Amino acid sequence: MPGCPVEVRFSPGLLEPGVVGVLHPILLVPEGIAERLSPSQLRAVLAHELCHVRRHDSLFAAIHMIVEAVFWFHPLVWWIGARLVEEREHTCDEEVLRSGSEPLVYAEGILNLIFCTLLWCRR
Repeated sequence: MPGCPVEVRFSPGLLEPGVVGVLHPILLVPEGIAERLSPSQLRAVLAHELCHVRRHDSLFAAIHMIVEAVFWFHPLVWWIGARLVEEREHTCDEEVLRSGSEPLVYAEGILNLIFCTLLWCRR
């Protein structure tokens, strides 16, 4: 994708976009996503993923996974992990909206991805 600050790879089996990698993040995008989303929905959904890259969320998630592995027996560690995931997602959602994406367009993009995922899983 032109102008994207990270490497983008397309995957036929992927259901939704996501970022992988800690030191050199890669944006994984499902093949055919452009047919499922309008251009403005696609921009908003990808802006969310690029927010994760800018915030180095993969690094912090990896650090917490190590903490969970060491303290697997402590319920507070698992509760904190769930809250961290929730806060990362909310923060990126808020940034997408602050950057100028229309809330309705962004929500429709997310719902289109969920709807397509549900249909794919039922095949």
